Amino acid sequence: MPNGHGGTPRFGAPLALALATGGLVWWRLATGAALPFMLALVVGAWLAQSLAWHLTMWRAMEYGGAYTSAEEFKKANRRCIAVTAVMGVVILGGLYWLMSR
Repeated sequence: MPNGHGGTPRFGAPLALALATGGLVWWRLATGAALPFMLALVVGAWLAQSLAWHLTMWRAMEYGGAYTSAEEFKKANRRCIAVTAVMGVVILGGLYWLMSR
């Protein structure tokens, strides 16, 4: 494991989810259909959680968390939950505003 995560690139999942969300927003704005609106909100929520995880839990989960104390892990987990809530409000609010016009 070259980086302690089995070779998984940092911010790889959030980048892929951001591209998927962008494609769904484009689809919604081009057609006005309801399906891409709902899918964009679901993928946007997933993006918020994934981005929060990569920002807060990345170091805590290196090598499967073997080098992280229980206290550090709990602190990182609480931080991840708080950041997920904030990111969710920001991302979903932005998506709703953008696609409701």
